[in-house]
Amino acid sequence: MSHFFAWMARMKFIRRWGLMHSTYPENIQEHSLRVAQIAHALAIIRNSLFGGDVSPERAATLALYHDTSEVLTGDLPAPVKTFNPEIQRAYHAIEAASKETLFAFIPDPLKPGYAPFFRPDPCDHAHRVLVRAADKLCAYLKCLEETA
Repeated sequence: MSHFFAWMARMKFIRRWGLMHSTYPENIQEHSLRVAQIAHALAIIRNSLFGGDVSPERAATLALYHDTSEVLTGDLPAPVKTFNPEIQRAYHAIEAASKETLFAFIPDPLKPGYAPFFRPDPCDHAHRVLVRAADKLCAYLKCLEETA
């Protein structure tokens, strides 16, 4: 029996923007969907308008899993994560350990299919750049929504 999907189902309980007052609360499940949609669009734009060669589907799937570690760690506000290089390194180590813990819940025969989404693959660098850009765009859009 695998508990992986039970852990993934917890994404809906992890609130974002814990230090901010929000007119509309957002959880990491909603956030991940939005990041996936934008990463998908950015990949299509890159390929269509800038001669790129990235997979929109790969970018979207990486985005779906980009914050999964937070089901174990919670959402740590960016100002805390990036306060100084030492804290940033420690947070990345915690995030990696959390992803490894979640990866361990995946049944062994399925692990190869999930590995790229839980363990960084240098071949995915261009896709991860798009996911980071989509993540930043989502934060910007959330700010616009809140100020509206």
